[in-house]
Amino acid sequence: GVGSGLCGPQMRDIAARIIGVDISGEMLAQAMQVKDTSDRKVYDILLNREMHEFLAESPNEVSDIVMSATALCYIGDLSG
Repeated sequence: GVGSGLCGPQMRDIAARIIGVDISGEMLAQAMQVKDTSDRKVYDILLNREMHEFLAESPNEVSDIVMSATALCYIGDLSG
């Protein structure tokens, strides 16, 4: 869950693309407003999905970094 998007600015300078996923439309609306120090939007893509669904829909997606401040503890086993 991208949540309010507060982790994104920490990654913006090193990421070619940042995708935020959250089940809450309200959290996505907050993340959409997050900007970097140059006043540019941080997230390239924001998706309203449950994380398991997103992962299942994106089996060929290549990611160098998957970042989570607090969301992974809520979703359980990712192996299935």
